[in-house]
Amino acid sequence: MKRTAPAIALAACIAMLCCGCGVTGKPGSGTRFTIHESQTGRKGYFYLPAGYDTSDTSKRWPVVLTFHAYIPFGGADRQIREWESTADKYGLIVVAPELVNSGPLMEPGMYRVTKSIKRDAQAAMGMLDYVLNRTMGDRDRVLVTGLSSGGALMHYVANQYPERFAALCSRCCFFSPAILNEEKAREMAKKNFPVMIFYAEYDAVWVKLDSQKAVRWYKKMGFNVESFVVPQTPRPPGLALGHVVGAMPELAAEFFLRTVPATQASK
Repeated sequence: MKRTAPAIALAACIAMLCCGCGVTGKPGSGTRFTIHESQTGRKGYFYLPAGYDTSDTSKRWPVVLTFHAYIPFGGADRQIREWESTADKYGLIVVAPELVNSGPLMEPGMYRVTKSIKRDAQAAMGMLDYVLNRTMGDRDRVLVTGLSSGGALMHYVANQYPERFAALCSRCCFFSPAILNEEKAREMAKKNFPVMIFYAEYDAVWVKLDSQKAVRWYKKMGFNVESFVVPQTPRPPGLALGHVVGAMPELAAEFFLRTVPATQASK
């Protein structure tokens, strides 16, 4: 049975209330900036890590494009703060756009490509270009990642713009193959594109089911997929306390830097 937009929204709210989606990362020592994407007028943020040095023009810094969880429990502001200390530790530039299709105004877009999905993708890619054009970000080393309901758009953007990304990491995410192009995915898989998919042991049931579905789909398309369940011992109280796993950004960062070698210009 297909899920309707109201059902998705309700499930996301319940999952977030049960899981808690507060900011788990420590504040960073780098610099956070606000972006207003010119074509859509959408707001977002980017973060330059501690140690980012404009005087060394030979170095290129790896970049993370990250999609937030369901509003009001998620948001671009929370997502950028979630990543700050991890960005400092691993030397990452982080871009976090505000999404329509991960909040109360979302269209019934999990099972077809809607105007809001296209608009979100346009805003995200515009912000990514904005940052790459103004920083020493490495265009050949961009990770796309997301959390919870932001996952549907994460998979869609990677599928639509495979040449723009070097790896994908799904962190406790929703997934919909109906909005993905299988031909593009198979071509993407031929390039040995790294994919990681994980969720927490006591995460919301839909997160678990969609993550498992994503693993099967990517393997069917020919990808080598790393997948695992983050253990939570002892079991936390409540129904589905899974999203709050403080190491989630670090897991994505470690995967990215392990599977996508630095280019000569990035070293």
